[in-house]
Amino acid sequence: MYVVADTSTPPTEVLITIEDASRRLALSRSKIYQLMAAGELTPIRIGRSCRLLAQEVAELPYRYAADHRV
Repeated sequence: MYVVADTSTPPTEVLITIEDASRRLALSRSKIYQLMAAGELTPIRIGRSCRLLAQEVAELPYRYAADHRV
């Protein structure tokens, strides 16, 4: 079961940088890239820039917790 973030108010940010995702999740940039490679986070490429969906980053800990419960 996945927990979905509250969608009643529109997000102020839609796309965030890898560095922002790293700070928000308290993970290294390398780990963010590993999550992207594993399909846990979807990279959005615009030209040479790579961004992540802010909502997907916010939901990641909840999805991870639901999938890895003992």
